[in-house]
Amino acid sequence: MIEYKRLEEDITLSDVKGHSAISNFTKPFMLDRRRIKGAGNRSAKLVDMKVNKKEDYLDFYFLSEGTYSFDVKVTQEPSMELKKDNVYDQRIRILDFFKLLETKPNYSQKEVTKQDIKEVLKTANCKLWCSCPSQIWQGLNYYLTQLDGSIIPTYIAPTNVKNKNGKIIGWKSRHKSQGMICKHLDLASASISFFLPIMTSKINKYLKKS
Repeated sequence: MIEYKRLEEDITLSDVKGHSAISNFTKPFMLDRRRIKGAGNRSAKLVDMKVNKKEDYLDFYFLSEGTYSFDVKVTQEPSMELKKDNVYDQRIRILDFFKLLETKPNYSQKEVTKQDIKEVLKTANCKLWCSCPSQIWQGLNYYLTQLDGSIIPTYIAPTNVKNKNGKIIGWKSRHKSQGMICKHLDLASASISFFLPIMTSKINKYLKKS
């Protein structure tokens, strides 16, 4: 499990696959979503790719429905206010893509292979985002921000309070400083092997046309 103490480390796709980036508290909700909506290759849909060559990153856009209802609340940028919608937006940003690709021997953009692209995707640092309230308001994006792993940094830390019986409750005690992504990002990341050929194909088409 990825702990808060790993603040000095960068994030790669390998760090968030295999359900290694969710807390023990989030895991039952992830399993419930998987039961209802299916694995990440069914519960999330890759809908777009945007390239920022100047800043050297690629953004992959995914959409996923709510687990229990089509009427959900999503986080708006940059205010972080919630509004009604019917899908959540997940994003995976691949950093330094062209810089890494150009390290290939005898590099030529027109001659890059799909295998070259796939290797870069697996090794590059990445940043993540989900518009679901849990990612922001439970403090998960706060932990992700500490790793410089959030596309949209936030500083809404999870807190604890004492209830009337003196018991400590709150998101901090529930997540126990474990995890940094919600169930939606987790399921999409867990199916990254399924999405990699699609991501690679989109990049390959872009490179051939550029």
